[in-house]
Amino acid sequence: MFFEKKQLTSFESILIRESGMRFRVEYEIRPSGGNAQISLYRIMIRDGEDVRELDSQADMSMGAFLELCSRCDFMSWNGFHGAHPKGVRDGIMFTLEARVNGGEEIRAEGSENFPKHYREFMSELNTALRGS
Repeated sequence: MFFEKKQLTSFESILIRESGMRFRVEYEIRPSGGNAQISLYRIMIRDGEDVRELDSQADMSMGAFLELCSRCDFMSWNGFHGAHPKGVRDGIMFTLEARVNGGEEIRAEGSENFPKHYREFMSELNTALRGS
């Protein structure tokens, strides 16, 4: 029997939160015209409250973004729970929440433990945000 991987064909919103010892950021990706608009927010504390500040923003063509998701097998990340590796004292934690393909929800999380191709995916987002 042939098994076909589930593909991302459309999305309403993708939110990826990352945090470490000295930082918290959110990557928000939303459709905008024929593009995927990528926004990077820094979470700062002001007067004891979390404040979300836009750091940078970039557009990626929708075709390029969907191809990136396919290449990184984004849909397979649903349900991922990466427990913190034993003996690792520090690291990056992430959470992913997405509404895709007409309302399907995707959730994933990890602590210095990521789904396959996560780093490649995040590297591509950061490259787009830098304008390179």
